[in-house]
Amino acid sequence: MSGAPAGRQLTAQESASGQYGVGGAPSVAPRLVLAEITAAGLAAVVVGIALGVHLAWMGVGLYHDLAGLQLALDVPILPTLVGSGGVVIAALLGLIRLITGVLSVLVV
Repeated sequence: MSGAPAGRQLTAQESASGQYGVGGAPSVAPRLVLAEITAAGLAAVVVGIALGVHLAWMGVGLYHDLAGLQLALDVPILPTLVGSGGVVIAALLGLIRLITGVLSVLVV
């Protein structure tokens, strides 16, 4: 052992080969971030729909118990789909700036 630190710097050969850190190519980072953002957006859609239906059902029960009104739970399909698409699109649009920043760092 020559006393070199555990975290070493990249050699010129490693840098030229396009392998950084854990062995991934520079093009892997933006794809990984894209997959993560898409998964987070889809998870937000699922959780949002489930919570919305649950709270609507609780509201129906409260109206029945407190006011004696007989209401039916009606889930509007078109607004749900439009809102879900909006969440995923917003997540992907937010990703554009991140990817351009990552690519500019990796290209330099």
